[in-house]
Amino acid sequence: MLPMVAVMLTVLVASAAFTVDLGMQRVVRSDMQTVADVVALDLARDLRGRTAAEIQADPDWSAAVADSLGRNSDVLGTAPTLDVELVMVDQATGAVSPASGTQEPDGVRVTAHGSVSYAFRPGDGAAQRSAVAAVQPQACFRLGSYALGLDTADSVLLDALLGQALGGGASVTGISYTGLAGVDVSLADLAVALDAGTADELADTTVGLGELALAAADVLRAGAGNAAAVSILEAINAGVSGLTVRVGDLVSLAPGADSALETSIDALDLVSSAILVANGTNAIAVPSLGVNALGLAGVDGTLTVVEAPRQGCGPAGQATASTAQVRLDVTGGLGAPGSELTLGASTLQAILEAGGVTAVVAPLLASVGTVDAGVDGDVALALEVAGSTGTLTDLQCGRAGAAALGDAITVDVVNGLATIGIDLDVAADLSADLSSLGPLDRLLVQPVLDLLPPLAEGTVHVELAANPTSSTAVGAFDALPDYESPVATGGDVSSSFLVTSTSVDLDVLGLPAGAAADPLVAALLSEVVTPAVDTLVSTTVEPLLDALGVTLNGSDVWGVPRPDCGATALRG
Repeated sequence: MLPMVAVMLTVLVASAAFTVDLGMQRVVRSDMQTVADVVALDLARDLRGRTAAEIQADPDWSAAVADSLGRNSDVLGTAPTLDVELVMVDQATGAVSPASGTQEPDGVRVTAHGSVSYAFRPGDGAAQRSAVAAVQPQACFRLGSYALGLDTADSVLLDALLGQALGGGASVTGISYTGLAGVDVSLADLAVALDAGTADELADTTVGLGELALAAADVLRAGAGNAAAVSILEAINAGVSGLTVRVGDLVSLAPGADSALETSIDALDLVSSAILVANGTNAIAVPSLGVNALGLAGVDGTLTVVEAPRQGCGPAGQATASTAQVRLDVTGGLGAPGSELTLGASTLQAILEAGGVTAVVAPLLASVGTVDAGVDGDVALALEVAGSTGTLTDLQCGRAGAAALGDAITVDVVNGLATIGIDLDVAADLSADLSSLGPLDRLLVQPVLDLLPPLAEGTVHVELAANPTSSTAVGAFDALPDYESPVATGGDVSSSFLVTSTSVDLDVLGLPAGAAADPLVAALLSEVVTPAVDTLVSTTVEPLLDALGVTLNGSDVWGVPRPDCGATALRG
């Protein structure tokens, strides 16, 4: 029995010793992985857009390696040693390749080596672990802006859009809303005020509209910010209840884009966007716009903002921003003066004869007649604009200590389809100066002229479209004031829309228009309808889109100070 116990005891002791030694080696492996991870992240933050040759020649780089190792050398066993390699990391695939010479590495591969002496058997157990940390530069930008496109002439529209959307509950007018323009609210401070620790948590935060306004006011107050803006935000908080908003619907934050919290958002953009999405359907209709300044008299209309604009933050390829999607339905009198059509006597004679005027009177009347035409009655205009979307494709962070900031962004923009439908009532009347005719001819022509119905009257429906376009905006920012101007400006709205179809329902001399009236129809379209459409686009459509920060044929791209190239993440 005793020999058996001795054998079993020997086996147990040996197994225990092996287990202890194996456990110590496993601890060393875990320690080496931790050291590799932390040192790789530390060093990746120190790349700063330099070439591999510049980094390797910099004595501070070696010092940074030693400092990071020194801070993280509390491990089991012998002091760790490091192999450090500058690498290029493909952000899409994660593939890693060495960087050298003039290449600008965006990652660091660190291999940590360590060992521990065995407790129960001779020798030691070695361990090594590797980590790759890559820089993931991030930036924020926006397309258009309520605030940046704001002009005092837009205050009536802004009052209708924001004031009525609040249901009149807040004692704030459209003009006083302008006090929020140009007042920046830090996203980091807003996150703290809303108890969100990361960008992802901020994006997922759902709060009451009043609570959001109050949080923004608290941020400004804590930073000794604009007192007038604080008062406006507090008034909104006091006047609004029952509306909630998700912060991620206001600011598009790419997953993990925590460095975006170091940027800010304009207070007016924040509030106006929040109002537009707070009712849960993402659509606010504002009826009866008092926008007589937009080219129509006696306007009755409805503006629907289907989706509010969003600021985008994140790394290249992931950060996206969008403009508002809007629909506008307006009726009103155009008030455009009539014009004399350029119809030749032979054309007018053919039209008169087709309308039943005798072959004796028609040439006489045509020889002295003039045709005045114009838009008669109300005009109906329906505008739909799909939102534009911008994607950050490249960015550059300026170097510390440089005389110029050296920041830059590149944004690819795809503009949404925009369509306009316009219904016009048109009319043309024939008048004549009979003084040049002889007495007998006047006796023949005057009774006919007195009894003639309107030369032409009816409706014309015109469809216009600005098809989706794509463009690339590249902006450089050498000083902070550079961020106050767009890096790319949208094209002229009137030149963006092209007529896609025209339908005419016209009576000529009381009868449906026939082939003889084709020249009259053509003259009405070119000399009356086209100018009227151009007027509507330039005086109604363009100011509205400007007020909403929506542009066509290109987009206003605004940078947000400043890109962050210090954000890092483990890639392997």
